[in-house]
Parts: sequence; structure tokens; C-alpha cells
Amino acid sequence: MKMNLFTSVFPLLFSVLFFLGCKKEGGDLKEEQEMKTTAARAEGAGGCQVTKYHYYDAIHDHEQIEEFTYKNGRVDEWASYYGVVYKMEYSVNGKMKIARAYYNGQIISTIRFIYSNNKVVKEIWYVGNTQDIDDEVINTFNERGQLIKSQSIAYDYIVLNKYTAQGYLESWHYFVGGVSTQKGEYTYNEEIKNPYVSARPGIDYNFAWVNSAFGSGHRWYSSEKIILFDGNGDPFVYYDQDASKTLWQKGQQNNPLRADYVDAISGGSIINSFEYINCPGSNSNNLTESLVQKSGANKNKMDVSRIRPLLHGPQKEVIQLVKEMRKQH
Repeated sequence: MKMNLFTSVFPLLFSVLFFLGCKKEGGDLKEEQEMKTTAARAEGAGGCQVTKYHYYDAIHDHEQIEEFTYKNGRVDEWASYYGVVYKMEYSVNGKMKIARAYYNGQIISTIRFIYSNNKVVKEIWYVGNTQDIDDEVINTFNERGQLIKSQSIAYDYIVLNKYTAQGYLESWHYFVGGVSTQKGEYTYNEEIKNPYVSARPGIDYNFAWVNSAFGSGHRWYSSEKIILFDGNGDPFVYYDQDASKTLWQKGQQNNPLRADYVDAISGGSIINSFEYINCPGSNSNNLTESLVQKSGANKNKMDVSRIRPLLHGPQKEVIQLVKEMRKQH
């Protein structure tokens, strides 16, 4: 009886297992094919891909360099100016899924991106490769899909963002412990493309910085004003670029190669330069290198107590310099 039952059940069991195996294999193949298709579309989009963004503040002899490499048409690695390299992983539909942060070759953070309505509403930062949560960053978007607020739960900071009617970032305002700390303001007088939107596929927004909305909108800025606040909340202008004096070097399709800004306060210069691949006639050829080599610019080093610093935000030594300047004035 048992033998009869076994002989009758075995073909059915084998069929079920075979079906499940085929279904799993088919699912894997389908997911793999979807990933290949998505990657092919990204690759097929072609066009310029920014590989280097070089910011140089000649007034304070300070530089910030961001570099990008690509794989399957999207950013594969993002080397931040403060020494952390972010290695990207994407979902089947090509959205940011995980970023692993490395410093000196050692993993220090794993970031998982949580979506709602196709926007990253939460970043969960884990310690190293563990499940221990270091921080949670909550992102808030308006009805136009613009990032208007980022809030760190563990590190008690908030960044508020405002936009122009055209959708360009007008300002970001950084608060720590509810106290106003730094602010950036922008103008847009030229139809210069924003490489972080048009030429950096894969990265939805600049999660590697505290002011992660920087680089929003389809234009690169004509002027930037950086404001610091002291312990009493009194503002001090770090620099204020005069948009009427900005000089542009443009590449293919109005991609910026170089922008020379002039500080209206000191008269000093601040330079942005970009490098690209897949973009004939659009290579800056390290336009800031000679200037930096002559000056011996100060490169930022990692502050392990603050993984996500500001882009274009003065670091500790610059803040001290500002304090001394305030005393003199």
C-alpha cells in the first residue's frame, strides 16, 4: 500500500518540484533580463557623463574634488572630496538601492534607500556592514517632487531647501540642534546645463552631503553666496559671488567646462571645472590643476565624527579663520 502510494505520489511531487524549479529559474532569468534591458537603455541614452567636479576657492586656498566612475550606464563609484568612496547598487528598474561607504579601503557605512512615490523618503545608515543603525535621514518632498527638508534623527540636524519658480535650488539652510549654522544662496542667469542632472545617471540626489539638494534643477548656478552664523545667530558672509562677473567655458550641448566666479567682497576668485566621458569637445583637461599646484590647496581630510559634510561648506579650520576675521572687523 505504501509502495503504491509512493509510486502514485512521486510523479506528482517530481512535477511540482520541476515546476517550482522552472519558475524560480524563469524568475531569475526574467530579473536578469530586466536588469540587462534597463542597463542597455541607460547605456543607450549615451551622451556626456561627468567624471570629475573640481571646486577651488582661491580666497582661502581650499579645494573639493568629486569623482565618478560608471558601469552599465550608471554611476558605479562616487569618490567624495572628504575621502569616502560610495559604491552603488541599483534595483531592477535602475533606482538607487544600496550604497556602501568605504574609507581607506574599509567599509564604514551601508546606506539603504527607502522609496515612496518614486522618491527616497528615508536613508538608513548602518554601521559598517552590520544591522546597527547609525542614523536615519528623513526626506520631505513638496507637490512638485522637490526635496524641501532633510532631517537627521541621530545627529540632530535639519536642512531646509527653497526653489525658484523655474525649479532651480534657490537656497539651502543648515540647522544643528535647531540653531542656524550655515546657508547657501544661488542665482541662475545663464542656460548652462547642470551636469549632476544631465550627465550623472544613477544618482537621484546628493545623499553624500548634508546639503543633499545641492545640484537640483537643470541649470548650473551663476553665483553662490555662503553665509555662516555665530553662536548668537548673527550672519557673516563667507563669500558672495557677483553673477555679472562670472566667466564661462562651455562644452558640448551647453555643458560647463569651467566657471570662474568673483567674490564681490574680497575680489578673489572661485573656480568650478568639470571633466566628462562620451562627450567630444567637452573636457576641461584639469583646468584648475595648474592653479592648485601653484597654491598647494588644502584638501579636506575625513572627519570620522561627521561622515556627511557640506559641499562648499567651510570646514573647521576655515570656520576658525572666519571667527578671527570677525574679531578684526
